[in-house]
Amino acid sequence: MRTSRTATAATRGTAASTPRSRSRCIRYYRLVKSIKKANKIHFNKILLQDKLAELKRQLRQLQDGVLPEYLKRLRRLESSYKERARVNQVVRDLEIEMVEQDFVNEKRASAREYEEHKVFLREQLVAELEEKQKMIEAERHSMELSGDSTELKPITTRKLRRRANEASSTSIIST
Repeated sequence: MRTSRTATAATRGTAASTPRSRSRCIRYYRLVKSIKKANKIHFNKILLQDKLAELKRQLRQLQDGVLPEYLKRLRRLESSYKERARVNQVVRDLEIEMVEQDFVNEKRASAREYEEHKVFLREQLVAELEEKQKMIEAERHSMELSGDSTELKPITTRKLRRRANEASSTSIIST
């Protein structure tokens, strides 16, 4: 039994080692390799065509405005826009309120300043008039002491003579 196994092993080994069978193996190996390469290239072409078709489909959806990714980003953008618009409106309202409050404060301050200045001017004029009154009283008092009575004399007016022409013109006018 032993010899038969070795004999079959020897025949198998010798058959594979012949140049003819070796070239067949190499050819077969190259054929398989080229088939695999061709299949891989074909498979890659199919994948690229599928990817191209998918991209074209997505482009059509994008142009139609129904691409899910586009719609998702659009919703996010719209919500961001609405939020910014709301914040801007709140800021605007707040700034308007602040400006109105500043206006009211300025108006109160100017009214208060006006009243203070009016009181100051009134007091100043009263003080000036009192000063003038005191000066006039002091002058009168000094005049009374000095005996100057020019103030007490009535002012006399001189009467002029009438001319003859004026008398006749007045009579003509009156008639």
